[in-house]
Amino acid sequence: IHCSSISILQEDYDAGKPNALLEPRRPPEPPNDRNKAREICQVLPFENGCHLWFMLSEHATTLQIFHMHPGQSLADELEHMRIDSEPVGFAGRQVSCRDDKVAVAGLSDILTLRMSKEGEIVDRMVIKLAELTTTHSNPIVKVIWAPNRPALLAVATMQLVRMYDLMLDADNFVEELVLPVGNVEDIELIHSSANDEMWLMVLSTSGHLYEHKLTAKTAENTSFFLTNTVTLPQTQQSLGAGVSVHYSSVSELLFLSLEKGTWFIPIEKGNLSREGLTFNWTRLEMTTSVHCWQESSGV
Repeated sequence: IHCSSISILQEDYDAGKPNALLEPRRPPEPPNDRNKAREICQVLPFENGCHLWFMLSEHATTLQIFHMHPGQSLADELEHMRIDSEPVGFAGRQVSCRDDKVAVAGLSDILTLRMSKEGEIVDRMVIKLAELTTTHSNPIVKVIWAPNRPALLAVATMQLVRMYDLMLDADNFVEELVLPVGNVEDIELIHSSANDEMWLMVLSTSGHLYEHKLTAKTAENTSFFLTNTVTLPQTQQSLGAGVSVHYSSVSELLFLSLEKGTWFIPIEKGNLSREGLTFNWTRLEMTTSVHCWQESSGV
């Protein structure tokens, strides 16, 4: 077999030009957008052994819910699995689950669901951030539920982070935190079991890590600028752009991944306000950055 290629056609194909041998299936997505499509599947376990799998298809307006009940084997569970479809009303981009709560986020809308122990939807609510995204320059990049809080939801757009307490109000936020420099790359919520404090960690695209203690108790649209930065392992210029941040309440470790490395520090009981706390980072020997963190049973 003799293989040959014409350099001009190959260059056109690599560039996605119309006269290429094969046209691309779709316009290439920017790398950052591909990285954001990292949380389209989540699992919600219940004490009775049931598991709910929530899955989004690309650009789909429905949420697939897979009901898996405990069986003698995985094959038995898959054979008796029930599949439901829940209309979202917009193109979902990510799913976030905690306890009995589910949040599906699009570019400017969020659908929240509360599930029963039998896997049925018992409550649904929609949060709209249309006033922030009229120019499509401030889309939602991440939503997460707060640990040890029944209805506290963090919504991060490119320029700010809003905290909603759905037990108080779905239209007005409790706190709004605005970045002074750069855009939001990732967020994390840390609950301190020592003093019941809730801390928000915000990682910017420029590589700065901000911390903020949540104190507001009413939905009065209170807004702040983020000012407190966490000491980084090295100078920010040598670390590159921010990639991800994650806190493990099981191992009590805070992980930080930047363009040129990944580090972790111990934070006992999630207590960021204790006296004498120093950020002595330890580097993980990894050749690439970490874009997504998932853990189960401490793994």
